[in-house]
Amino acid sequence: MLFKLIAMLFIGLTIYGIYSLLNKLLSGSIPRWVLPASIALSMVLYHIYDEYTWADRTIDGIEAENTLYHVVGIKEDQAFWRPWTYIWPLKIEINIVLDSSITKAEDGSNEAVLIQYRHPGMSTTFLMKYSCTDAAYILKAENAAIPAAFTMNDSMKKELCNGSSKKLF
Repeated sequence: MLFKLIAMLFIGLTIYGIYSLLNKLLSGSIPRWVLPASIALSMVLYHIYDEYTWADRTIDGIEAENTLYHVVGIKEDQAFWRPWTYIWPLKIEINIVLDSSITKAEDGSNEAVLIQYRHPGMSTTFLMKYSCTDAAYILKAENAAIPAAFTMNDSMKKELCNGSSKKLF
């Protein structure tokens, strides 16, 4: 959040500098209302850009560590105050299982660490015990309360039970 605030401040200062330079070159013929309107528009556009690219930047951070992973769930959202999300839904949550965390438990079931990234900038790590025939259940959450109704969906079951190490996102 602090980075985003600093970035928006620099965007506003950059637009002010461009406006001042153009106004000087054009002998003051640019209307005064253009400055606040262009600053506001540029900040809104940056915010939209940031909302739509956070998921890719999060995945790139995992790839930079040369870690094999499965994207086992992506939650998208639409909101009336963001009308463009009805055309291009916004990713608000990504569920990732790191291949290095998949192990066999003593009772024969599988265990994995499920990392749930949520926008803006929140993540929760769960130790998940699951069976390839049953729904998943969560044993422990490190950073937050355990979700009440978390179940393994079909894509999670397929990716975790097939055991393939490929990048899906």
